[in-house]
This record gives sequence, structure tokens and C-alpha cells, in this order.
Amino acid sequence: MVERLRVTSPSEQDVSSNGDGQVLFKIGDLPRTRRHFLRSLFASPLDLPFDLWGLGIDLQRGGLAFLRDRFDNHLSTEGIPRGHDQPTILATGLLGSKWSLEPMGNWLSGLDYDVYYAEYPYGVNREEIKKREQILLKKTREVFRATGKRVNWWLWSKATLEALMAALEHPQQVKKMVNHMDLVGIPVKCRLNSAVGLIYLAISNGDDFRLRAKYGDEVEVRVPEGVGYTIIESENNEVCQFDNGKFQGTYFVNTGHSALGVHPKVKIITAFSLAGREVSQEMIDRLAA
Repeated sequence: MVERLRVTSPSEQDVSSNGDGQVLFKIGDLPRTRRHFLRSLFASPLDLPFDLWGLGIDLQRGGLAFLRDRFDNHLSTEGIPRGHDQPTILATGLLGSKWSLEPMGNWLSGLDYDVYYAEYPYGVNREEIKKREQILLKKTREVFRATGKRVNWWLWSKATLEALMAALEHPQQVKKMVNHMDLVGIPVKCRLNSAVGLIYLAISNGDDFRLRAKYGDEVEVRVPEGVGYTIIESENNEVCQFDNGKFQGTYFVNTGHSALGVHPKVKIITAFSLAGREVSQEMIDRLAA
């Protein structure tokens, strides 16, 4: 299958733009309780075996992509905008360890970005969303104070929720310290793979499910004014399945959720978006070839 990139917005300006109050989602998009979340995972008794199979396929795609990146990575940086020592923090989802982010981190370092990693206390990211949000903001404050520069965020999967909650609860801090956020593989507004959902339930302590009770269904999460954002999703996805276009202005790349951190087109989109540059589909195809 020929890999393709599809953008659901009418213009590239919508894809990588300043937030200016753009609504990303409502608190009502999150599950109300653990029981509600569990019910949402299963439409039929056959979901779990098929989802286990699908998760295996997605992880296999991701594993092969990591191996290809490590041993056969010939993606050229020619024609790619440089970072000029712009500080950029990377954070990931269920697997909180740094190694899953190194392909993207090494790519950005090679483009002269000053790369940092959010540091979680466990290899498996079992912290509730409030704690993860605090970890991200703490790292952001440290880097902001050390460099004197506004920070980029590149956040993958579960880590995207940390940014969204930070934007909701601490909008002035985000506005002051964050230059641009790349949200990659947002696991909301979708039908989550039931096997992934069960793993999440097993390791979470339930605080994530109290957000709707705390804020109410109609509270909107907005990107603070002056903060750029880009959303990248996997089109061929066995982990988080949704109708393309759920997030307006989203880049859809034909790969699995587990491979988003290493896919050549994701790297190219990231480099252009963090540099505040527009990029056409034709250019992405050419640079990734």
C-alpha cells in the first residue's frame, strides 16, 4: 500500500496555527466512571479477541519501525528547517521510558533542537493525569528558566492529555512558557482498543475518571492564545479507532499508533510545525521518499 498523508482541514494554516482559544475537546468527551469506561470498550463479546490481535499487529508495526529507524534510517535532513537550539520537551504515553522517544529526540537533536525528556518515576506510565500534568509543567519550568526561551512540546499518546489538562488548569503558565505543542495520537474522541483499555484500567488509580465530576461535561479545553499547535494521528490504527476528521486540522499518516514516534512523515511534519513553517503534502512525500 502506498503511504499517504491526508489533511482534513481546508487549509494548511488550520493544521499548524496559533491556538487563539481553539477548542480541542470537551471534558464530556472523557469517560464518566471506570464502569462507564469499561462498558465503552466492548460493543460485542468478540471485541477482546479481535482487539488483542489488532494490538499485536500495531505493536509489531511499531517494533519494526523502531528497528528500521535504528539500523536503516536514511532520512535526509536536507530541506528540513532547523531548530536553532529551540528547547523541546518530549513525553510519551503508557510506556513512560525515554527509549521510546529516542528516535524522535535524535532526529530533532540532529536538526539543532535542544531536546529534553519528561521524566516519569516508572517505566510504565501509571501516574494519574494530575500527577503527569505536574511532571510536564515542572520540566517545562526548569527548561524555561534555564534557557530563557519558550518551550516546544512533542507529546505522544497518553502524554497529550497532560498538555490538554495543563492548558485547562494552568492556561497562563502554558501561554507564558510554551511556544508550540505537537499532539500526536490523542487517545480521546475515539473507540479505544479494548485490550489497551483493560491495561489502562489495571494500572490507573481512577483519578482520571473524576475529571467530569470536577469540571462538568460542557467545560472546553482550549489552546491558550499565542501557543501554536499541530495534531498528528495514525490513519491505519488498531489502538484508537475514530472517524477521520474528529479533530479539525489533523494530519493523518498511514501508520499504526505504536509507530508514530518513528515514522518519517511524522518526523517531517514535526520539524516543519515546530519551526512554524507550512509544508505541503507533495513536499512531505518528496522528503520522506
